[in-house]
Amino acid sequence: MPLPNLLVPHHPPPLYIAFRQAISGEEQAEEEMELLFKVINKLIRSGNTLAVLSVPVRLDTEDEAEYVSRQQQERVLSLHANYAPDV
Repeated sequence: MPLPNLLVPHHPPPLYIAFRQAISGEEQAEEEMELLFKVINKLIRSGNTLAVLSVPVRLDTEDEAEYVSRQQQERVLSLHANYAPDV
């Protein structure tokens, strides 16, 4: 009886991973980052998945758009205290 091949995963990868291609340029990277921020914001707004622990302090030299952009990039996130993963 042959030994099982331990290098072959037991479960197929999620469809998103299976059909994604490598990022091929700066424009595509920016689109992926925008999508990532939308998903993260959705997980924060939905309530019990992600929580914002802290945000950076607004600098006197920043306008609203600059601050919002920096706030998204520098905030500290954590799993929500009530998050119950599906097991």
